[in-house]
Amino acid sequence: MDKKRTEDIYNYLTSFMGEIDFPLEAQKAILDSLKTIIENATASEAFFAPIERYESGEIDKLLPYIFKEKNSPLKRVKELTAVHEYTLDILLYLCATPALEKRYENKGLSRELFVSAMRDLKCKLIECKKVYDVWGSFVAFWFDGWFDMTRYALGRLQFEIKKMFTFFFCGGKFIYPGKRFLNLHIPSSGALNHDEVLASYKQAYEFFAPQFKEKEILFVTMSWLLFKEHKKMLPAESNVVKFMNDFKIVLNFKDPKNGDFWRVFNKNYDKKLTDFGAQTTMQKAYEKHIRKGKKMGGAIGAFIYDGETFKK
Repeated sequence: MDKKRTEDIYNYLTSFMGEIDFPLEAQKAILDSLKTIIENATASEAFFAPIERYESGEIDKLLPYIFKEKNSPLKRVKELTAVHEYTLDILLYLCATPALEKRYENKGLSRELFVSAMRDLKCKLIECKKVYDVWGSFVAFWFDGWFDMTRYALGRLQFEIKKMFTFFFCGGKFIYPGKRFLNLHIPSSGALNHDEVLASYKQAYEFFAPQFKEKEILFVTMSWLLFKEHKKMLPAESNVVKFMNDFKIVLNFKDPKNGDFWRVFNKNYDKKLTDFGAQTTMQKAYEKHIRKGKKMGGAIGAFIYDGETFKK
């Protein structure tokens, strides 16, 4: 990528990271890392090659280029610059945001919708800083749904069309493998206010309805937030319990490795852990739960929605 294009991206990010609410410390760290890459000709060529392909429309997915992939050029970039792999991963996607913004514009989608999607980068940035003390992302595989434009942020929640993989009944209907549904995700962007959640369902219905033949749309999520023990652990009026009550639980599961521990405590689970650092209601409830030798878990939940009425 030529010098002017790299300078354009640098200047774009200088403004855009502020717009999507990156902390000032993170902005400086990321821009410093980008400058380090740009100043090394070999590293710059390796780093920007996939971004140029994305800009040209040659590829939609940057996933094959993230650090953990076997032949990722970011491995060479790290060797040359010593920039942390989590920082490299988020930088890869950040540097593709100008091209993604143009894709939104070409599809007639609002810039507001684009910015809402990109605020998820901030969620992952903050998670990475809390868990690993690095400004970056340790879940870069997640970003492709934004950059191939299959996932959209609509209010409090995020949605994408998927195909069902199993049989179950919901809302009086038989759900079968291959049926298209709206898969929803819950970003770590703050309180799960139930009024905002309900508004988000409606936004998603209106946005995606033209892509469904039937009036009623199946909504599904798989999340630790639907863990059945929450109804024992948390007050009935809590936002999490209200969210759980929106769904018919299709499948409950336990997690013997407590893999979602970091989502609650901002650190990875260690059975030798003596200080959970519990402060919130959720953290205190989970500390009590885990100290009793119990495991975390989650569930798959579903409902059918026609824009006005919910069926479970």
